[in-house]
Amino acid sequence: MHLASLRCSFLSKVQKFSVSYCSSPLNHLKQEQDDWYRQKNQERKENEEPSIGSPARIQKLIASQSDPLLAKEIFDLASRQPNFRHSYATCHTLILKLGRSHHFSLMEALLPNLKCHHYSISPSLFAHIIQIYGDAKLPAKALKTFYTILEFNIKPLTKHLNQILEILVANNNFLRPAFDLFRSAHKYGVSPNTKSYNILMRAFCLNGDLSIAYSLFNQMFKRDVLPDVESYRILMQGLCRKSQVNKAVDLLEDMLNKGFVPDTLSYTTLLNSLCRKKKLKEAYKLLCRMKVKGCNPDIVHYNTVISGYCKVGCAADACKVLEDMPSNGCLPNLLSYQNIVGGLCNQGMYDEAKSYIKVMMAKGFPPHFSVVHMLIKGFCKIGRVEDACEVLFELLRYGNSPHADTWAEILPRICESYDTEAMWDILKRVLKMEIRPDTKIVDSVAYDRSSAPKHCTVSGWMQGQDSTDLEIDTTKMFLLTEFTYDLDKSNAQTCKVQSTASNLVDTIRLDVYIQPWECFSYMHLPTESTRLANEYFNEFGHVTIEDLEAVFKEVEDEEDKYKLGLVLIYERILRAKMGTSIEMDVLNIVDNLELFNKYPWAKMFHIHLFMGIGES
Repeated sequence: MHLASLRCSFLSKVQKFSVSYCSSPLNHLKQEQDDWYRQKNQERKENEEPSIGSPARIQKLIASQSDPLLAKEIFDLASRQPNFRHSYATCHTLILKLGRSHHFSLMEALLPNLKCHHYSISPSLFAHIIQIYGDAKLPAKALKTFYTILEFNIKPLTKHLNQILEILVANNNFLRPAFDLFRSAHKYGVSPNTKSYNILMRAFCLNGDLSIAYSLFNQMFKRDVLPDVESYRILMQGLCRKSQVNKAVDLLEDMLNKGFVPDTLSYTTLLNSLCRKKKLKEAYKLLCRMKVKGCNPDIVHYNTVISGYCKVGCAADACKVLEDMPSNGCLPNLLSYQNIVGGLCNQGMYDEAKSYIKVMMAKGFPPHFSVVHMLIKGFCKIGRVEDACEVLFELLRYGNSPHADTWAEILPRICESYDTEAMWDILKRVLKMEIRPDTKIVDSVAYDRSSAPKHCTVSGWMQGQDSTDLEIDTTKMFLLTEFTYDLDKSNAQTCKVQSTASNLVDTIRLDVYIQPWECFSYMHLPTESTRLANEYFNEFGHVTIEDLEAVFKEVEDEEDKYKLGLVLIYERILRAKMGTSIEMDVLNIVDNLELFNKYPWAKMFHIHLFMGIGES
């Protein structure tokens, strides 16, 4: 018993030793196999292309690309990855990106892939594609897209139909295909709506096929499609284009009877047509009915009727319409007043026109130069130059600029008058005005050193302490000095008194002279021309005002006559020195009207006025 147990113990130890001895080579062999498989797997991974990412990452990457061709390369690279499937959002994004950049062939090549991979396609994709073709002016491709929708077993929507109809009718060559598609739409399960009918009705009206448009309008009621305000307006516009304004008015009545409230554009269409047909009474009645029928007339409606009255010579009626506007909640604008003034002038009602000119300028409406010219020309033709000058005065007072033709109209009328003193009272209000800085015709003098006067004289005399006489005795005056104010020096400048002036004085006087040609030295204007002087006054030694007037009456060139007239006004009115020589520099400057108009004539008037008072 004891020997048996010892034997078992010994055999057990020997067996354990044998097993451990035999398992050591097997473990080593397994380790080598694992290393070999691991190395092969690593080599296989190294030979394979790297993973590009998830479909969501690809979609974001493609959406962020500004270059559509680069986005297409990314799409193709991802497609080559094993077991990789793009998301529908990625395909949708790339298709639109390619289409909007006009890579139509690439875009169209992607569409079959959507069908092959059984994507769930959104109908909005085809709506975008149709719009892309429409923006690219490719109606044939847009129409083909409609049938492509059917190939994807998708039911087209009414939105798709209306999109394609709008694209097709924009081209007259596709008007018939658009009509055929409209008539066959029910075969594809698409029901045209009110917008569909309106699109075709408008197209046929613009094409002159009013009968087809009327037929479509009547079909709407048969197919339980309710027309809207736009439907009626389209037909009314078509009737008015055919000069069938009475039928258009009847259609308006039918519209009102059916409970529709016409919009402002419908009334505008009828008012325009009635005024063109010179049916002003009907137009005015329609204008008055608008508010009762729930549509308040606006400025366009009032101006349409006002313009219509003025065109047929009924400016007085137009004035009544204008006066009624504020009580109806609509204020006249610039066009309202200009129509009134033009109509009144055409009928010779210049006084009324002048009053409206004053009103519109007081309200901040600058009249067009043509309206002012019409009024001034009218006054000049009937010999009322004073009223013409008054209009000109109002125009300048509000900083507005008359046209050159207006000056050409009024200048000869002024020059025809030989009573200079009478014309003085008329024009002094125009010439003496302080023109605002924003005035277009002349610029005011700026009150700084750059505009300081240049030529100065200092005179002196013995006034006496007990003298109470305020008048200056010019016989006692004598010149002390004459100097030029230097603009480049400081404000305070000194001058020397002439040594010959040895008389005692207790009063001095400073005279400042500004000559026109000197003022331009700091204005940086173009050099004046001597053409007028050489052409018309070359034989004169000293050109007097009488010489200027004689040449003015004989010259035939209208532009030169206008320029000489400006110089004549300057000499006769502004300087008011009869019988003396004219200032040739002004004659040279006026040949450049831009240069002449930039001179501050209003300021010069004051200077000449006070100089004249001092000399008198």
